[in-house]
Amino acid sequence: MTRGLRRLLVLLALGLGQAALTVVLTVVVFGSGMSRFETGEPAPAGVQFTSAVVGILAYPLLPLVARLPLSMRPSGFPGEHLAFLANGLVWAVGILALRRWWRGRPARTREGGAHG
Repeated sequence: MTRGLRRLLVLLALGLGQAALTVVLTVVVFGSGMSRFETGEPAPAGVQFTSAVVGILAYPLLPLVARLPLSMRPSGFPGEHLAFLANGLVWAVGILALRRWWRGRPARTREGGAHG
């Protein structure tokens, strides 16, 4: 497998993974909210944490899509799914860029002994 193809597959895997995680956690938070809908009980701490994670994973594209006029928003299949996938790909590019930056940093060397 060539290096370029491997990088593309890693990019797609990270993007799909992020999109799937966002969708699954959104369904969990929504389901928990619907189960408490009529009772008015507050959300448990775990659900509040999961909701915060969903809010973080939604950035940067999904809040921008939500600001579009209704006539311009993607809807149904595949529009909504493509918005999640595009958001996941943005995350994947960011993760891979951060990884490349981290690996490219010069290693710290100790000169002059242990306290150097």
